[in-house]
Amino acid sequence: MIKFHCDVCDQKLGVPPEYAGKKVKCTKCGKAHIVPAGGEEMENKAYGEGYELGMLPEGAVKSDHKKTKEEIEATIERESATLIGHGMIKCPHCGKAVKDSAKLCVNCGEFVKADAKAARRKEKKEKKVVGEPKQIGGLGLAMVGGGIAAVISGAIWAGVVYVTGYELGYVAIGVGLLVGVVMVALAGGQHMTVGIGAAGFAVLGLVVGKLMILQFAVPSLIASELIKMPGIEFSLAQSEMLEKKEFSERVQTVLDRRKYGEEDMDISPLPASIAEEMEKEVQARAKKMTDDEKKKLLIEHMVNPLLESLPFEERLKSMMSFWDLAWLGIAVSTAFSVGRGKE
Repeated sequence: MIKFHCDVCDQKLGVPPEYAGKKVKCTKCGKAHIVPAGGEEMENKAYGEGYELGMLPEGAVKSDHKKTKEEIEATIERESATLIGHGMIKCPHCGKAVKDSAKLCVNCGEFVKADAKAARRKEKKEKKVVGEPKQIGGLGLAMVGGGIAAVISGAIWAGVVYVTGYELGYVAIGVGLLVGVVMVALAGGQHMTVGIGAAGFAVLGLVVGKLMILQFAVPSLIASELIKMPGIEFSLAQSEMLEKKEFSERVQTVLDRRKYGEEDMDISPLPASIAEEMEKEVQARAKKMTDDEKKKLLIEHMVNPLLESLPFEERLKSMMSFWDLAWLGIAVSTAFSVGRGKE
């Protein structure tokens, strides 16, 4: 048991030995005290022999006579300067020497290394946020992953347009977000280089998305509108039956002889009976066609030939608008912010 007195109310205090060097409160007045290393008897002995137990090694400060407390403190402060760097460090709060392994200063009761630990934690956190990629190959891997993420996200955007029938511009923001997140994960952290790379790949993803929309979604959207036209299924059924020669033998024989549907066909009117029978067969085929079949035939026989007749630049230009530039800017900004982090 370590015994000592409260220097305010003179209350006798006693704590287990493991509390040495720790803060405790007086049970009477509530004042906080640092428990001396050896209790009242050892404390008196320390002052008598000329050193403060628990702070300086035994024998560091010697004296041949009884010193006052003020003399001992002055001696300790003077001797502390010579001990710094020899297994001792200077307390940042009171300036006295303490063991370099100490967590609490036995003189002032403050945490010796609290400020240093906090600084290291802050430095580690900042390094994690804005530091260089953890691995040498991390940046290269992030670039590869960013390119793959850009293509996949662009394809997803085109798929949304194909399914919904609407070019939802704000989905483009997701392209930038996905690219940024993937690159940060593969690089091992956020950094300016990662941000710039993410912004570039976001542009790539949007370009890929636009091209896929032009190639797959636009024909589907046009076909969805054309299919609403009255009588369109009759034209589609007739075109398919002529191409595949699916008419009855009697009708098909006449059509083949006249090269019907070809550039050098006989343009004279068909016999009335043949024309009537041909019309009935086409109508019967048209009634059996599903919407998916109609859409497929529209794209194959009407939409694609129409689009292919236009220069690629014209088709791409017809798809661009002010909103495309706006969504592009937001997507690029999102990718850059996610990849760079806060500096």
